[in-house]
Amino acid sequence: MRYLSDSSYWLYLAHFPLVIFLQSLIRSRDLPAGVKFWGLLIFASAVLLGSYQLFVRYTPIGTMLNGKRTRPSRVLTRA
Repeated sequence: MRYLSDSSYWLYLAHFPLVIFLQSLIRSRDLPAGVKFWGLLIFASAVLLGSYQLFVRYTPIGTMLNGKRTRPSRVLTRA
């Protein structure tokens, strides 16, 4: 939940141009409206979350949007 909360502002800012572009690609396809809607929703969400992870989260853009974020340190455990 924290990840989605942190990414929400990026998703809000970036979704509009992506959704408009994807709609222009699928509007002439002969598919039911529900298939178009859910397909676009899932694909756009995956692209936006991927772009958040790769290009925003621990970058200056992420700092500007969400404040300073540090990568979690790896905890070594002995088995």
